[in-house]
Amino acid sequence: MDLATSPSIWVEEGNQIDKNDIVTCKRIGINSAEEWNDKPLRFYVRGCPSVSIRDKAAEAETCDIVTE
Repeated sequence: MDLATSPSIWVEEGNQIDKNDIVTCKRIGINSAEEWNDKPLRFYVRGCPSVSIRDKAAEAETCDIVTE
């Protein structure tokens, strides 16, 4: 299926997310490559009800950041 022309998938405009509400943290449940275990490769929106496991330490680090 060509995702660029398929009528089955599309992109809709969403809500604007403040940079301070984007939490960056290490992945969970990944132990395959030790050098990558602690890399910040997981992103989620703070307070999103779809996030089952929150990284409270990463959320605390980003809550005090001031945007320019």
